Amino acid sequence: MILKTVYTRFYRAFNFDYLRPYLPASEADPWDVMEDDTFYPYISLDLDKELTSIVGANESGKSQLLRAIEFALGDKTPTPADFCRYSVHFTVAEEMKLPHFGLRFFELTQDEQQQLGEVIPDVDPEAISSFRVFRTHLAEWTVYLNDSPLKHRIQQGEFSKLRTVLPKARRIDPKLAIPNSVPISFLADGGRKEEAEPGPKRTDRLKALDNIVDVALKKPSSFDLKKPLSEVAPNAKFLKDWRGRQDEDHYKELDLAFDLLVTVSGVQTSVFKDLREALRHKNEGLANGIVDRMNRQIERHLNLAKWWSQDSKFQLAITVRDFDIVFTIKDRTGSQYSFAERSDGLRYFLSYLVQFLTYLADRNGSEILLMDEPDAFLSNQGQQDLLRVLKEFTLRSDDDPEDQFGQVAYVTHSPFLIDRNRADQIRVLDKGSDQEGTRVVGEVFRNHFEPIRTALGGFVGETASMGNCNLILEGPSDQVYIAGMSSLLHREGTTSTQYLNLNQINLIPAGGAAEVPYRTLLALGRAADKPAVIVLLDGDAAGDDAEKRIRHFWPRRKKKFLLEPEYVVRLNDQIFAGLSERPGGPLQIEDLIPLEVAANAIRAYLNDIDADVPGEYPAAEAIRGFLSQETGVFDAVQQSLSAASISIGLTKLFFARHVLDSCEGNSDQPGQEMRDRFAILLSHLAVKQRSATRDRKKGTLKQLVGREVGRFRQDNQRRSPRKVDALMLFERLEVAIDPIEGKHYLAAIREVKTEFGLEKDQSDTIPDIETFWKRLDKLQQAEELAAQAQAFQTTEGSGMSRGEQQPPTIELPDQG
Repeated sequence: MILKTVYTRFYRAFNFDYLRPYLPASEADPWDVMEDDTFYPYISLDLDKELTSIVGANESGKSQLLRAIEFALGDKTPTPADFCRYSVHFTVAEEMKLPHFGLRFFELTQDEQQQLGEVIPDVDPEAISSFRVFRTHLAEWTVYLNDSPLKHRIQQGEFSKLRTVLPKARRIDPKLAIPNSVPISFLADGGRKEEAEPGPKRTDRLKALDNIVDVALKKPSSFDLKKPLSEVAPNAKFLKDWRGRQDEDHYKELDLAFDLLVTVSGVQTSVFKDLREALRHKNEGLANGIVDRMNRQIERHLNLAKWWSQDSKFQLAITVRDFDIVFTIKDRTGSQYSFAERSDGLRYFLSYLVQFLTYLADRNGSEILLMDEPDAFLSNQGQQDLLRVLKEFTLRSDDDPEDQFGQVAYVTHSPFLIDRNRADQIRVLDKGSDQEGTRVVGEVFRNHFEPIRTALGGFVGETASMGNCNLILEGPSDQVYIAGMSSLLHREGTTSTQYLNLNQINLIPAGGAAEVPYRTLLALGRAADKPAVIVLLDGDAAGDDAEKRIRHFWPRRKKKFLLEPEYVVRLNDQIFAGLSERPGGPLQIEDLIPLEVAANAIRAYLNDIDADVPGEYPAAEAIRGFLSQETGVFDAVQQSLSAASISIGLTKLFFARHVLDSCEGNSDQPGQEMRDRFAILLSHLAVKQRSATRDRKKGTLKQLVGREVGRFRQDNQRRSPRKVDALMLFERLEVAIDPIEGKHYLAAIREVKTEFGLEKDQSDTIPDIETFWKRLDKLQQAEELAAQAQAFQTTEGSGMSRGEQQPPTIELPDQG
């Protein structure tokens, strides 16, 4: 079962759909008519069948929309305080009213059809393809089957039967964090589900014990534990009222810790009893063995490295401190930290992940996951990681393909929690003035994200670093084509190599070919750690000039080019042969558009502006007659319009929008041909993106090694370093270098360790220090040397003589 539509009326920021009564041929649906026969249409918002991102300005009603789902499902009870204050129906002259809510569902399973048939008698269950449920009174729900106007009223006492059919709403609490510790007794006794009592916090226990011990040491003769606590240790009396200091948030944190260890990691509660007994009897060996097994269980089931992309070696571990299990974090440095020493972002991300995995383990039937503004504590990359977690909830189980998948609806102010590949999943709310209330902005993804930019207060400036690679384009129409076709191919399930992942790349329009070199300079920046950049230029004369400027940007430098030539992509027939009707091949991105698609786009544009169009114009053949090596598709379209005496101000941006609209949902031969052509362009750009990103990572590793080696040289310029000093240098590098991306550096480090016997007699000075310095300099070139060796081996197998293959020997200069 899929939740298709959410309906609200007279609810806080949502008054009613004030525009609909004025639309031509607008008719009232049965549920839009009030009991006094007045027409107050609901505000309706369609949800995506998988994931819906709800954005909008402050006070636009985003969070209220999530609560509306819970009100309609009967999970929460509305009150008069939820009624829209600027509605004409808000009055004190009669009994206060309640807001109205509704939901529409479709894609029911056979079991759900049968269950609904049991709730509503005299109905053929197999004929139910969709239904709506409305709540306008506290004790009554109204159901409309399919699109029938027939009402089926369900009273409060019978609603429990209907509730079993409806999806279960789950909430991820964005303000709930993993606690620093959890009492072992709370876990051993089954948690709050078994009414376990957590007792005082660890700090309270230790404070009380310290106080009692102090009293016993100072007055041993008068110390008697049989006396009241106030007499034994007057300053420990705060233990009496510890329950008053345990608020609901503290209990929620303990429940979350219980779910992490028991529900998600699968540790049995009896194991915590064994741990408690081992600690009481000072059996440290058994206790350590239990904790070690628990940590393995946590690592396997939580699989933090899969979700937290900022550090592939992150691990959550537990240790035992007195009465509690304490959570710690181990990162790529190999060091262990308490939660108090880490950022809030990690604690909250862990909380969201545990809540998600808990729901996933307990999922049974249709569910919808709700989350309100989860971006407060997370970095940009952390938000992208959370987006992957939320998407996971929408996937079916591999074990049971027929299993119902979940839906996700969340509210955000952050552009980093929006999937650029799926702009169709974004819903924008806009609040009007006076009695207008909030409305839903339609078709935002067809308008180049403009309503989203407005709603978010600037939707990711063109130079913002959402991804780790930037694609510099000549103009905004190029941006629209690449983003639009990538998104379309992604939604249609095309192989991931045939489109660009818009969450990992920035599309930056330069404002013309002449501005591309300068935009490239800005994107690269002047810092040592440069981002990955690729450029797409037209194959015309302006593109030639821009490429020359990129190749000869620094006339007085040894390296004259601004960007590696392999990352400058040209739209010409040398690469994209046969992808255009333009004689000589494509030179502009518009040349990839089939003429039938171009004709349909112009026809739609002329209809939009109510232009007087003669006959069946424009036809593809009318455009084809103006094509030549000097005239591309867009110019041919303009000339065909002039020849037909149609005078309009057609721009590339307007044309691009209508081209994408005509291609959307159009699977005919021209539409498929356009998909195929753009898939080739996007595949080529995706290869360049991956290569540029790899080069960037290699450069970053080289800089890291260079910094550490340079610092080591500076620290030891006045004395001969000992072997242990070199081992500490290599330890820092081994911890920081990823074992896959930096495998050549790690291999070179192992060679140096072996060559100089660094792990033996570590207090000795390093022998042959001059050779050692040269080896360190060579270490910084490990990636290039490995690539050269691989190329040499390839050449060796091609039949060339050894004399032809042997690369020249280069003696590295002494950098001391």
